[in-house]
Amino acid sequence: MISAQRAIVDIVVPDANTDLFIQDQKMTPVGTVRSFYSPDLEQGKVFTYTLKIKRNGAADETRTVQVQSGTRVTVDFTQPKPGALQSPEGNIENKPRPVDSRPDTNPIKDGSGSSIPK
Repeated sequence: MISAQRAIVDIVVPDANTDLFIQDQKMTPVGTVRSFYSPDLEQGKVFTYTLKIKRNGAADETRTVQVQSGTRVTVDFTQPKPGALQSPEGNIENKPRPVDSRPDTNPIKDGSGSSIPK
């Protein structure tokens, strides 16, 4: 169950040994599905976090996710990036849209309770 003050971000990565970074801080959990829990968030406010994966033999990939208190979202790095066009050479990203909200000073926390700073 999701706390009314927190958000959960489930992240699906292509390989259990993929390095995952949130707000440029490396996370320690491993596996292909990882869950991270935010600290208490102000209700009605949107928070944006940047997630990046690094793996051997592949280009780094970055995605952003927006969350609000009481929500659970999934970011799936095994699927094409939303808005990406498919080509024989791989994904071609569309021009990114501006982000309306920036993360505030609230960190996001991983499942172990470790704080991830902004």
